[in-house]
Amino acid sequence: TLKRSPTMGWRRDSLGVPHFTEGMERLKEDPEAWSLVMERWKTAPVIAEFINPGGVEAPEVYELSLKQAREYHVAMLGNGNTLDWDSLNTTSKNLYLQLGRSLGYRYELNQLQLPARLAPGSRFEVSASWRNAGIAPTYENWDVMLQLRPAGSKDVAWEGRLNVELRTLLPSGKATLNDELDASVSATDAELAASTSSLRINKPLAPGSYDLHILVRDPQAYREPLALAIEGRTGDGSYRLGQVTVV
Repeated sequence: TLKRSPTMGWRRDSLGVPHFTEGMERLKEDPEAWSLVMERWKTAPVIAEFINPGGVEAPEVYELSLKQAREYHVAMLGNGNTLDWDSLNTTSKNLYLQLGRSLGYRYELNQLQLPARLAPGSRFEVSASWRNAGIAPTYENWDVMLQLRPAGSKDVAWEGRLNVELRTLLPSGKATLNDELDASVSATDAELAASTSSLRINKPLAPGSYDLHILVRDPQAYREPLALAIEGRTGDGSYRLGQVTVV
């Protein structure tokens, strides 16, 4: 079934018990199927669910769940079959919370550089360093927008799209930040991925100080802006990064 489309993911029950891993290991008998299953997280989500809690003990179930989620790059987890929260001890609760924070993507903007003085009509370069600290990418398109807002204002005076495709930024290895996923890169390579964008302020702006914001926006304007794993998220989902001067 996975041969039909690279955007078709897979799902498995029994997370947190050895049966989950044993079932996956049996796929090794078919090298082609094993390769499809183990590589699919790069282009489509892997979804898991806890086993029925009968006979399952904490914190062992959560220790193993965390290991399995990381190994198979689980993006989403159904928690309907887990143990009751009030029955867990502190260790189990911490592992459970750690599991939840580990799933899916965690995009970090580590650095962004551009000229401190910008002139309308002129092009300028923006360089950025990104990292996915999660265990899977996003599987949908997002527009990463750089915005200028008059100092202290929520109004957007200008915005431009950065040359960043977050869905290609994998959590390990060297991401290319373009439309091609490189599955050959080893996890020993640098995790930071660099992007360079050439932008131009294509409208007149009043000279003065402007707040610099970044906003990760749904191109279809349906979902709320994507949250990044950095501090400073504002009420509209953007992040204020500093100030620049328009001359």
